[in-house]
Amino acid sequence: MVDFHEANRRRWDHAASNYKERCGDGWRRCLDDPTLGLPGNILPLLESFVGSLSGKRVCVLASGDNWAAFVLAGLSAYVTSVDFSQEQLNIAAERAIGLGLDIEFIQADVTKLTPIKANQFDFACSTNGVMVWIATPEKYYTEVYRILKPDGVFISYDIHPFQRPWND
Repeated sequence: MVDFHEANRRRWDHAASNYKERCGDGWRRCLDDPTLGLPGNILPLLESFVGSLSGKRVCVLASGDNWAAFVLAGLSAYVTSVDFSQEQLNIAAERAIGLGLDIEFIQADVTKLTPIKANQFDFACSTNGVMVWIATPEKYYTEVYRILKPDGVFISYDIHPFQRPWND
């Protein structure tokens, strides 16, 4: 039987440098334009549930290019970025230094967040096409619940690959 999560991890590790080049330098503008990392009305929606992000412990799950992590850290949240691709995390860590952001990076599968203790985060999110990579959604949601504080908030939105053709 194929371990789909492991196959996806290997694929993203292999494709990370190509993806880095293809996506350009938009990440540099995330702090000035939060909609680059949290598109549309996501930030106002998020703030309506969480309030100010300043000082909140935030976990970005399946963080990929980390634009959302950069935005959240730029809003003074304490951000932990989790992705199964170590290469994606290496690129993001280098970029975070360039932006002057202090972000914790953890390599883990979102269905097995064993490096993270329970009840750690005020807020967790997944952005930009997480569900297409997950073979066992029930394990994912169980782990999200475990790492959130009892009154924590989880927001997930998928904009890839189905929504991108439509601007609205």
